[in-house]
Formats: sequence, C-alpha cells, structure tokens
Amino acid sequence: MSHPNIVRLEEIVTSSDTNSQNGESRSVPSSIYMVFEYCEGDILDVLKAVREGRFQLTRDHVCSFTRQLLEGMLYIHSNRVVHRDIKAANILVTRNCRLKIADWGLARSWRPPTEPAEATADEDVGANVHYAVASARKSEKEKGSRYTDNVVTLWYRAPELLMGVSSYTTAIDIWSIGCLVAELFLLRTLFQGRDELEQMHLIFRSCGTPAPKSWMRAPASRPATQTTALSSSHRPPLPARPRRLKEELAGTSGGPEGADLVDKLLALDPSCRLTAIQALDHEFLWQDEPKDPEKLPPLVPLRRMVPTVGGKG
Repeated sequence: MSHPNIVRLEEIVTSSDTNSQNGESRSVPSSIYMVFEYCEGDILDVLKAVREGRFQLTRDHVCSFTRQLLEGMLYIHSNRVVHRDIKAANILVTRNCRLKIADWGLARSWRPPTEPAEATADEDVGANVHYAVASARKSEKEKGSRYTDNVVTLWYRAPELLMGVSSYTTAIDIWSIGCLVAELFLLRTLFQGRDELEQMHLIFRSCGTPAPKSWMRAPASRPATQTTALSSSHRPPLPARPRRLKEELAGTSGGPEGADLVDKLLALDPSCRLTAIQALDHEFLWQDEPKDPEKLPPLVPLRRMVPTVGGKG
C-alpha cells in the first residue's frame, strides 16, 4: 500500500546462516528485517509532551490529525483491508505533523457481506444487556467472512468484538478511531478497562445500554460452546443507562462539533457508525479551511536518541 498517511516500507533485509549438508556449506536465510521510514514518535508521545507542558496541542492539530487518520483509513478500507489494531501507539507522527498508520501485524483482507444488514438509528435505553449478548451470539446464516475476535488492544476494542462476534466489518477500525479522537480531546484514554467485562461496563456507562431489538444485526458469532465473562449467566443485568458521551466531551478542544463526530464514530451498532468517507464530510473537519500539516506548529522532539556502541545500547 502506498499513501501519505501509511508508513512507508523502505527496504527488506535478510540475514543468513551457514548450513552444512553433504559436505557443502550453503547460505540459508534465517531472519527477515523490514525497514520503514523514520518517524519522530507516535500519538502517545505527543500526548505525553502535552501533559508535561512541552507542547501545545491546538484545535488545528487535532483537526488535522483526525482528517489524516480518516484519509489513511479510507484508503485502507477501499483496498478491502481491515487494520484491526488502531491505537495511539500505532499512529506514528513526523516532526512536521504528518500522521502514519503503522503496525500491520493483525491486518488482513476483508470481504464485505453479500447482504449488508439494514442500518437503523434505534438504540433504546434500558435493555437487559445479557439478553443482548445472547442475541449477538445466535447461530444464523453467516453473511460475511468469519475472523478471530481476539484482535485490537482492549481499550480500543469495539463492543461487537467484546461480544464475541466473528463476522465483523471495517466498522471495528472506525470504533478505534473514535476512541483515538476522543483521546486527543481529553488527553487521556476514553475507556480504560482492566478486562473485557469492565471494558463493556465503561462503554455502556458512556454510550448507554442498548436494546436487544436494535443491537448487533450482524449475527455470526462464536459457537455456543465458547463463552466469555460477558455471557456468564450468574451475572446480574447491567443497569439502564442513557447515552452521555457528548456531555463527557463537553468543554474539550473539539467543541460540540468534535463531540458530535466522536459520538457518531462510537455508535454501539456497527451498522450505524460513520464510514471513513462519511466522517471526512463531518462539520468538525470543515469549520475552517483544512490546513497543510507542514504549516502547523511543528512538534517538539518527542524521544531522546541514545547512541549505541558496537551495537549495544
């Protein structure tokens, strides 16, 4: 893949070991090294510099970072690839504020469903979440390819993955982007669960509890024999909670428009989430004329380079 917002592969280098066979020595490749373009740091480094008072993250920075991230993701999804590990540490940034999506270890090709689920904005509050989990796990005719649900770092993991659904779509990347944009506003991770169950509690606390009739229209999921803490029958239903995500983002640098964008990126139902191309048309990104990243205030040095001697640090 080649895109301004995707980290560029510069070179592939191999090392070899000598293998003796039948009295002859042969050079056999033993390791493969992938050399990528150099970037000064990642979004985690940027947020650390902001919290330490070494860098001022302006609204223009956040708007540019969001646009670049969505443009890179639009390119990825247009090529029928799902990244599956979008998080602050995997979004590299150059000194001139150019974002680069990196770490493709969990990425894979993606085949869209032949019959997309009908989208609806209905998300009634007050449902028994454990019933919703059971509904999400119903064994129905599969509409798309089955993938492992053990992907995406927990804090950025979409609710359908936490529910065990294996016929997910590129919407899981959109959820992760929503978490990351919220992190740029709040200067902290939005949902910091210690395990899957706590992560779902935190999500429902901000995004509201869903109604079974509107939750998870993508039916294919783990076999009934596979269970997680989320589906334990002895756990009581979660209390009904209204959606209050916009209120939690009030007063941040994104303003009401930024809060609305995050709210739409973090729709509980994956079929209701904005796509990358829809998000790029959101008002938050067009309130002011888009700025070239290189015309933004440059980043401060994010990491101290430690010289090594003889290959040992």
